[in-house]
Amino acid sequence: MAWTLIEHVRQGDIQRVEFEAGFGSSPGCVFPPIQVEAAGKQGTIEGKIDRVDILKKDRAKIIDYKSGSEKFDLTEVEKGYRLQLMIYLKAVQEALDPREPGAGVFYFHIDEPLLDASEVADGQLLEALEKERVRQYRLDGMLLDDEEVIRSVAGDFTDYSGICSIRATKEGIKGTGPGRLLSEEEFRKVREKVDELLKNLWGDMISGRAPASPMKSGQSTTCDYCSFKTVCGFDTAFEGCRYRVVR
Repeated sequence: MAWTLIEHVRQGDIQRVEFEAGFGSSPGCVFPPIQVEAAGKQGTIEGKIDRVDILKKDRAKIIDYKSGSEKFDLTEVEKGYRLQLMIYLKAVQEALDPREPGAGVFYFHIDEPLLDASEVADGQLLEALEKERVRQYRLDGMLLDDEEVIRSVAGDFTDYSGICSIRATKEGIKGTGPGRLLSEEEFRKVREKVDELLKNLWGDMISGRAPASPMKSGQSTTCDYCSFKTVCGFDTAFEGCRYRVVR
């Protein structure tokens, strides 16, 4: 895994890297807190980011290390189900240059890759292991569709990038799936949507609105790791208790 991280940095063009970068008002924070306002009242959001890569033009690339099966899904972001990466991007990009949209946000899965060797032909084990390593450690997230950003993150490649979910085609660079490569307009709209969600959440907090109204995406719910699920009163066995389904 460590060697893969080094390869990613070497292949791209990163100006500066910050690890465990705090954003907030505490001493030692690299970036200032996020300011939110609703109904004339202000609040702040503070936190710590696993890794920030700063590219040319002060564009920020956010990486959050993950174990397990969590995947990036743009629909979940836009519906407010997973805001973590975009909150991190907001904190950093507004501090560096608020006029820039940012470069991208990604999960990096730290689980060691596993390969069923019984399905590999003789003499091809090392090649199969290398392919699985690249697949497992490919950054999972969304990238700004900008030539300089793509080069700074993915470097030079043919066919599929080994660093993030993009590929080279006759028509140019494409994302390997929905929400993987966004135009600047699309990227800015996602950020604006997150800003709106944060303002609404802050508005609910200061007005005292805190209904037990969890969300559900696939088989995952916001109750899964909640410390208060035994006391909040939400139970689908009760009338009126239903998840807000994202997808």
